[in-house]
Amino acid sequence: MTITSLVPSVMNALTLISVLMLVAMGLGIIFGMMRVINLAHGEFMTIGAFTLSVLQAFGGATGLP
Repeated sequence: MTITSLVPSVMNALTLISVLMLVAMGLGIIFGMMRVINLAHGEFMTIGAFTLSVLQAFGGATGLP
């Protein structure tokens, strides 16, 4: 694996990790304050991922990995 192929892989991994960390922090804050597990974060993350994949399929999001 060359450095030119390693850099995009690391950037994609950091992007995915940051999104998952944001979702985990949101769940932690909600559970810490209300003592109720609110699973709406997963729903919004799924809707966002689906919307992005549809935009990418139709060429509307060309600059994304």
